[in-house]
Amino acid sequence: MSLEILSIKKHGDAKNEYVMLKATADINLFDYAILDTTFNNGKTSNIMRHYFRFPKLLVKKGERVALNTRKGTYSKGLTSLDNVLHNLYWNSDAPIWNDDNPDLAELLRVATISKKQSL
Repeated sequence: MSLEILSIKKHGDAKNEYVMLKATADINLFDYAILDTTFNNGKTSNIMRHYFRFPKLLVKKGERVALNTRKGTYSKGLTSLDNVLHNLYWNSDAPIWNDDNPDLAELLRVATISKKQSL
């Protein structure tokens, strides 16, 4: 996969939590989605509570993407190490990532088929 999760920061705090990702190749973020998976008796369950489909956005190899839980609008800047940083927003009032037992972040590569395409 050409996008990887680096970390989940400040989990449990909706105003400050975010997922940091890195592009390992030139990509369009629209090909990806992220979701959280809960736990059942200490094991990963198949229950997915939140789903975020990334917008159409070209990201170059090495650039970072911060998916913030809070409300906001897209911005582009630099990290403390001068990497390009794309700030995206889930636009949620509530935390996505649990405070006491953080959820598992799942990153998916998404295939889209239009109605005009035949199977």
